[in-house]
Amino acid sequence: TETTVGCTHHRLEPGVPAPAGPVPIGRPLWNTRVYVLDGGGRPMPAGVPGELYVGGDPVGRGYLNRPSLTAQRFLPDPFGPPGSRLYRTGDLVRWNGRGQLEYLGRADDQLKVRGYRIEPGEVEAALAAHERIAEAAVTARDQRLLAYLVPSGAVDDDELRAHLADRLPRYLVPDVFVRLAALPRTVSGKIDRRTLPAPDLVAQSRPGRAGRTPTERALQRLFTQVLDHPGVGLDDSFFELGGHSLLAVRLVGRIRQELGRRIPVGTLISRPTVAGLAASLDAETDRQGAAVRLRAGRPGVTVALVHPVGGTLFCYQELVDALPAGIPVVGCERLAGAHPAERTLWDVADRHAAALRAAVPDGPVVVAGWSVGGVLAHAVAARLLAAGARVTGVGLLDSLAIRTGGDREAVRRSGARLASLAERAHLDRPGVLSDPRIERLLGEYGLAASVLRRAPAHEVAAMLADWAALLELLAAHEPVPLPVPASLFVCSGNPGDLPERITASWSGLCADLGVHPVPGNHLTILRPPAVGSVAAGLVAAHLLEVAGRE
Repeated sequence: TETTVGCTHHRLEPGVPAPAGPVPIGRPLWNTRVYVLDGGGRPMPAGVPGELYVGGDPVGRGYLNRPSLTAQRFLPDPFGPPGSRLYRTGDLVRWNGRGQLEYLGRADDQLKVRGYRIEPGEVEAALAAHERIAEAAVTARDQRLLAYLVPSGAVDDDELRAHLADRLPRYLVPDVFVRLAALPRTVSGKIDRRTLPAPDLVAQSRPGRAGRTPTERALQRLFTQVLDHPGVGLDDSFFELGGHSLLAVRLVGRIRQELGRRIPVGTLISRPTVAGLAASLDAETDRQGAAVRLRAGRPGVTVALVHPVGGTLFCYQELVDALPAGIPVVGCERLAGAHPAERTLWDVADRHAAALRAAVPDGPVVVAGWSVGGVLAHAVAARLLAAGARVTGVGLLDSLAIRTGGDREAVRRSGARLASLAERAHLDRPGVLSDPRIERLLGEYGLAASVLRRAPAHEVAAMLADWAALLELLAAHEPVPLPVPASLFVCSGNPGDLPERITASWSGLCADLGVHPVPGNHLTILRPPAVGSVAAGLVAAHLLEVAGRE
């Protein structure tokens, strides 16, 4: 065997009830070391899934006469004595808050849905914790997350969604629940995911309320067409039916073409149902470029979130949920091709600052952004201060201030690659999004190539060209020092010296820079558990302090 039969153990004390849900696989045995690592071999903090590696005395020497396979699974141990090896198990686990390992599934079962990497075992474990679910299997089809259930009693979809919402981030809640008498299994007893039946989406769709007004009926038709989901009701959520950022852009485009009405894409975050969006359309005029109210709140400090390179606000959904309910939240977005006159990043900042002054005329406001959005948030804060607005702080979420020649050149190269890809997509050349290098490039911006492959070429081209244009503006931008405090959230799981470079890049650009390490990496900072640390840090540094003074 690759290791001795037992590597970890979990002790159940006599007379003490077993924990609810799956039993942990515990801690390593006395002569064994275990590590939870990401794809780059970096240790993962508690609560963040990673792959299990085993070191110590039990690890074997390799596979007999299989040098290639040995090299894949038996790796040099950077944490142990010289010459020692780690065995790469392929098991997905995470540390819990008690220093014990929890098993989540196999790495080769990992799914990718709407740009998110999903461990089906994590969702299955949460479903199995429901008292009336005997077994569960999770898979994906056509960018929808599907849950196959063997219920032990009556339980409806709404109850399951509420159960999962208390345990999982929104993107891990399945779109469709399929009930079976038993899960199909292989001869060895494992779940045979390949033979899980395709869901009948017509049967799965809940009979919803029909549209009452012309706007509601038109939106029901557009939701149905864009989402390819039958039977959309007035109260069905765009996100629960499988919507993602690219489909949102398409829906807004169809609304503009067929209804002659313009709304910001971010409106879908605060009004994701047909009824809510219809009310917004009937009540508001053209708000292209205006600040989007993501959540109402009590009078006081408003959090203003500025879009990253993708231009939309969808990445902030978990952060909005994590902020205390009384804090109002607005957002600034940038639609592809909507602002061709922008020649510098200051032009973008001017437009956002004007929108924020109109949306929050009395202030105070904390301006925050992730990645490129952090640089933009810093620039927007500068413009707001110059106009006399009350800015109490800036939130920089794993954002690098582009100030060195090397960083500027790297940003320009990324922009050039995206521009080239946009041109190829515009020409609709076959296979343009099938190249693994392209998938890695898009992954840097949090979007899966599989999502883009399903979109019309002209939509993909417009979006990628807009990304490239914004990166070109970023490469030439010169940030200025601000007389307000800033909170910089840096991901400890970022590769190499990137955490140190991010911190150093903001030196001298804020009156008081507080640095907050958070778990995970650049693409997980806006997902649990890191997003909770970000929300708590923003509140502690910029919101409660101001509320106390006032």
